[in-house]
Amino acid sequence: MKTKVLYFLIFSYLMSSTSCKNDIEQIVEEDPVFYLLSQPNIIIDTVTSTAKKWDYGFAFNTTKKGNVQKLGLVLPVVGKFKVKLFALSNDSILIEKEIESKKSGSKNFLDIKSIPLSTNSEYGISVNANSFYKMRKPDSTNFAFPMKIGNINLLSFNEQQCTSQNCDKFPKNANSLVIAPCVTIIFVPED
Repeated sequence: MKTKVLYFLIFSYLMSSTSCKNDIEQIVEEDPVFYLLSQPNIIIDTVTSTAKKWDYGFAFNTTKKGNVQKLGLVLPVVGKFKVKLFALSNDSILIEKEIESKKSGSKNFLDIKSIPLSTNSEYGISVNANSFYKMRKPDSTNFAFPMKIGNINLLSFNEQQCTSQNCDKFPKNANSLVIAPCVTIIFVPED
């Protein structure tokens, strides 16, 4: 009988310590943009090539402090594409990296050194490409911004044809009729 009690106590201890360990190690990663591609009642057109390159992406803010730990893209072509994260208050680039699209339509992520984001600032994420998935509503109405997805508020979708002068700035032209959810961040909120 003592042996059964001892085994029960050891088993209970191991189960509780494993459960606590899993709770501590569980990190919540939020991907606010690629989520849009799985929405019902939308039409997605695939544009594999345009005559000019575009810089496009989303302006956003956060409802919690946290860190960007990855940059990501999904495109209908393969190749290397420049992704930028901006602090929009001064239109500065926080990080700029090339990400390789290894397979058409696959999600590609790049781990980066954590970049802290605060709740009282606006940010932007953009990609420079001549290819994209173009998303619209069947009734041709606008997407409503802001869109709250987890702890991220997507404030607008922005796009701009690239010239030698403007592709180092976040694109200024807002478009809520047609959006291209092809670039994202992985955000980890602080508790």
